[in-house]
Amino acid sequence: MRADRKKTVHDFIQYLHSEGVIDATKAETFHTIGRTRLLFGVIALRKGYITFEQLQEVLEEKAAANDELLVGELMQRKGYMTGEQIESVLIEQKHDADLPPELLLETGLLPKKTIEDHLEKFYRA
Repeated sequence: MRADRKKTVHDFIQYLHSEGVIDATKAETFHTIGRTRLLFGVIALRKGYITFEQLQEVLEEKAAANDELLVGELMQRKGYMTGEQIESVLIEQKHDADLPPELLLETGLLPKKTIEDHLEKFYRA
């Protein structure tokens, strides 16, 4: 990685995987979160609207079906989220490709201590 490039949440996910903190499946799910604007999913998780397992299930179904449905639409079809919850998430959704690694602290996808223990090493790497 170039020294002048800002480290992103995706870089941190790769680091956690290389250190054995997360397995390949969880790393791919985290990367999918970023690639598919699934900041929607992160916000929905943080708000307690869905579980990680529900998010992973919807992402896998979306990828397998290759359809144009949005994640929120799939969540609603499966009964995981209401229209009001989806609207609430959409209001908060941001479109930043350079999300900071600290974003993972807000998601609840990994224990806070695990993230904190690895952030300092990650920034030194």
